[in-house]
Amino acid sequence: MANRSVLARDQLTGKIVHISDVEEGYERAICDVCDSRLDAANYFRSTRKVAFYFRHRSGGEGCSSMTMLHEYAQQIVRDRGVIQLPDFEASVYPRNPKNNVEPLEFNRTGYLANLLNPSLEKNYPTMRKLIADVHGTEPEVGDLYVEIKVHNEVNEEKQAALRKAGLDVIQVDLRSLVDLPGLTKEQIQEAVVFSATREWISQRRFENDLLSLRQQMRELELQLTSERCSTRIVQEEKGLKKKDWRRKHSSELGLLEAYHDLENRRLAVNQFWKWCQDPQKPENTVYRKLTGRYGGVPPIVNIPVRGELAFKAHRTYWQTLIFEGVILKIYDDQMRKIAQQKHKNKRFYYGDEIAWLSDLPSIYPADIYKFLLRSGVPLTTLASAFEELSEEEPLAERYGSRPDSLRFVTVKEYAILPKPVPAIRRYLKALCQIGIVSASNDIFFIPFQSRPEVDQSVANYDELAREGLSEYGW
Repeated sequence: MANRSVLARDQLTGKIVHISDVEEGYERAICDVCDSRLDAANYFRSTRKVAFYFRHRSGGEGCSSMTMLHEYAQQIVRDRGVIQLPDFEASVYPRNPKNNVEPLEFNRTGYLANLLNPSLEKNYPTMRKLIADVHGTEPEVGDLYVEIKVHNEVNEEKQAALRKAGLDVIQVDLRSLVDLPGLTKEQIQEAVVFSATREWISQRRFENDLLSLRQQMRELELQLTSERCSTRIVQEEKGLKKKDWRRKHSSELGLLEAYHDLENRRLAVNQFWKWCQDPQKPENTVYRKLTGRYGGVPPIVNIPVRGELAFKAHRTYWQTLIFEGVILKIYDDQMRKIAQQKHKNKRFYYGDEIAWLSDLPSIYPADIYKFLLRSGVPLTTLASAFEELSEEEPLAERYGSRPDSLRFVTVKEYAILPKPVPAIRRYLKALCQIGIVSASNDIFFIPFQSRPEVDQSVANYDELAREGLSEYGW
């Protein structure tokens, strides 16, 4: 506002007045900074238009209306008897930052407070002699103090004293109005009462609510501490159980550790191959039949698959049993059924493919496993030992689906453990790639086709065998 201001001090009453409150030619206005007289320049003789400001008669450069704005705002609060309270927000955090507890939020929306018997420049009830800009009593709540921030703000020392005294104090910031030309009385009043930035400097009215939140936070932390203690006890008990289980089954785990050695696995698969050529072994019967009929072992029943060492027999033996004893048997049984149906219902027969699909049997890896056991295919000592630990429950492929009795076996140990049913599943999936069977999830079918043959060529044999051979480092 420099040497022009919409506010002036009335020399007679000592009050701050707005230019709109005085008549043309008002002569009791003085500057609150330099004490010089001010003219109510609210009428231009040349244009006959109203101009809202007080003008220094001489000098006045650099004079500001900060003090007058401060006092005028005090007068507005006192005369209006209302003030908009600011919103109040607070967060209660856990005392231990390591506790994973979200802070509890407390929010109260501000409202227009009525003030009874408002007065100016009232002493605070503190040990030090501090003075409030405005004081009033809010019905059913208590004392409320208002600080007007224009050139001075409530410093940290004063704020600490107010908080220690447990007082409700707000501060209204009017710095945005300083030296702003042409402000109407209504604009200043609206800013003071409603829209100017305001904040809580000190408060006691929300302390009970905050105390309750702090109590809630303490209870949450106590609960968390108790849960952590319980979890620690459970983990310690689990650790003891795991240690005891692994001690009791050290022999089985020792077998698994030996199996982990690549050389031992290579020796085992070579030994099983030798059994195929030993007349004293049942594998030899299958081997002689294959070599006698086809001149050698057909690739389709000699596909290496991961986990095949669950069976104490060469893959040629158990894969031939599956191919001939399950797949070809199902195929031949279906063809016989179709032939019978065709003979009985010539008039209503709709074709081989429809008849095939209408009565298509399902093949499950778990059922094939039972078939192999009935056929006399034994398990290795390692696989048999862990199946006994699982209470004869077939070993699942995924660690998360392992039997509960094997819960103390590690992820790496379970991954390398040879499992019969997953090995059978991998063989069936290899046959899927050849076109012998098809799959839907974990169910396998024989598609409508010409009869599969054991000596059927396997063009992608190297690709099919790569995963299984990698188990031996080949």
